[in-house]
Amino acid sequence: GVLSDGTQIAVKQLSAKSKQGNRTKEIEATKLDWRTRQRICVNIAKGLVFLHEESTLKIVHRDIKSTNILLDKDMNAKISDFGMAKLDDEDNTHIDTRADVYSFGVVTLEIVSGMNNAKFRRGENFVCLLDWVLYLQKNGDIMEMVDPRLGSAFNKKEVVRMINVALLCTNQSPALRPAMSTGVLSDGTQIAVKQLSAKSKQGNREFVNEIGMISALQHPNLVRLYGCCIEGKQLLLEIEATKLDWLTRKRICVNIAKGLVFLHEESTLKIVHRDIKGTNILLDKDMNAKISDFGMAKLYDEDNTHIDTRADVYSFGVVALEIVSGMNNVKFRRDENFVCLLDWVLYLQKNGDIMEMVDPRLGSAFNKKEVVRMINVALLCTNQSPALRLVMSIVVSMLEGKTDVEELVMVPSRLSNQSGYELVNPLCNKFAQASFNGSSSETKSLQVSEHPHETIETSNSISGYIILIISFGLEKSKKKAINS
Repeated sequence: GVLSDGTQIAVKQLSAKSKQGNRTKEIEATKLDWRTRQRICVNIAKGLVFLHEESTLKIVHRDIKSTNILLDKDMNAKISDFGMAKLDDEDNTHIDTRADVYSFGVVTLEIVSGMNNAKFRRGENFVCLLDWVLYLQKNGDIMEMVDPRLGSAFNKKEVVRMINVALLCTNQSPALRPAMSTGVLSDGTQIAVKQLSAKSKQGNREFVNEIGMISALQHPNLVRLYGCCIEGKQLLLEIEATKLDWLTRKRICVNIAKGLVFLHEESTLKIVHRDIKGTNILLDKDMNAKISDFGMAKLYDEDNTHIDTRADVYSFGVVALEIVSGMNNVKFRRDENFVCLLDWVLYLQKNGDIMEMVDPRLGSAFNKKEVVRMINVALLCTNQSPALRLVMSIVVSMLEGKTDVEELVMVPSRLSNQSGYELVNPLCNKFAQASFNGSSSETKSLQVSEHPHETIETSNSISGYIILIISFGLEKSKKKAINS
């Protein structure tokens, strides 16, 4: 229809048979070559970025499909039909933006092919369009899916890129689908575009700080900066992007740890990240973890006790627990006795039920010894006493199995009626003693005991907790000196 001012509209009328209530809606309407199809896909993606990430109300559309995409007179795509939409509730796993990402991927394949996914018929071997596209890709015949009505009037590189993006979005594992702000460079490199709005707590100073930090650092487990731009009040960063089974989770933890070793110990610039968390870890197409978001990062200053690498160690421990459990530490809700995931894990460990925290989605497809090792390393990293937390190079050695970690034992504190850790480890005990006996900036060389299982106690009480450290189980031939 047409409004009195000449605006063309589409009238959506719902019959009594419709599952959606009896309402009539007027929606801006629309009236296809390759450029138009490409623009439509980009428009839909931008609309979803707004709904998922930029809008004050974070919304999951839940019904992205071709019939719900309208085109205006300038052939700009508009997402319509919000009858199924829900507010994004991160505590409700049934409402997830990744469902929209999947649907977007399907719509993109329909736009490229000119076919309908649900009504697709190509023989009994293919139940839908996506099934056929995956078959073509596997056999190197992906261009067969392109709508023949386009003839040769399209850019092959752009078409292949769009198909690849669609296939990333339709990954069978929701965890591996990209966010809608992910992009692809002209050479096919997949990137994550970080856009900071005027409302972001990260302002110009942090933005410039992040550019300076990333550009000065090169490491396999740190994101690579491809470029940046400022358009008005919008700040954009283009960061190398990424695309879970047990081995993948283990590799992610090791990658993060190695990235932190580089930042804390190996880089010319010793850096404290100060914002290690799950959302700041990206995965590349080979599932290698990259530490991102350096807006809060600071140069390590031994004379400044407010900037300390041990904060990163704690955060790493929390992320490791999240990776093992598949849960979010902050949003964790079990009951009123546990304020966070770490609290619950400590309870399970005290009661000998530590395996209850393992993500049930892993089934039995994991190495129990490796899982327990990772949990114990994480608990060492999250020690309430910063002085007793491990350095990241030791964390890497433990996770890779080069340094043994025995089970943590919870025992009643000798100095209070609360419970504490008994971590039986001569090396860590001496590390702890050196930290308490000297200043944090003092360097001490500590030699591993010739008796790898001897227990050396400390009498230091931290908020009612007595901390002793676990045995590394090192043989005499593996004696090493470390810096406190």
